[in-house]
Amino acid sequence: MHESYPPHKIMGEESYSGDAFEQDDFVWVIDPIDGTTNDVHQKQSFAISIALYRNGQGLCGAVYDPTREELFWAEKGSGAYLNNQRLWIHTESVELSRSLIATYIRYDQEEKELGLGRFVHQIANDSRGIRMTGCGSLELAYVACGCDLMRILVLTKSRGILLPVNC
Repeated sequence: MHESYPPHKIMGEESYSGDAFEQDDFVWVIDPIDGTTNDVHQKQSFAISIALYRNGQGLCGAVYDPTREELFWAEKGSGAYLNNQRLWIHTESVELSRSLIATYIRYDQEEKELGLGRFVHQIANDSRGIRMTGCGSLELAYVACGCDLMRILVLTKSRGILLPVNC
């Protein structure tokens, strides 16, 4: 990346220093293995995700599932795709009661103390259910394939940041 784009900055799961970026910096957000536990234990449901931002705006992003050879990608102004097939994303709102929720929730002691369990239980009861495969980027990409979503989100789970890439 640095050879091809020397002035660009990189924010990765293991390498983000917390430094502020300049307003006009190009910043690559990279998670080389989203779903590491899945990769180690079951050899499926993991992905490589990458996105490019400038001025806080998503320019493009991609999520690659090597086990299915599926590449989900979006470019600002050009839409979203699965491999080379255009994804037609519905823009109308859907009631929570008609929605299937896809998420990645790291549930540890801190979340228990914050009452996350009650919140998740309530959302599960008020919707058609919650799906958690352990790979946030793929979960969101699958939502974009078949459900109502206005943008693709790239998740950097170590920072808990959702970064939109408007299609």
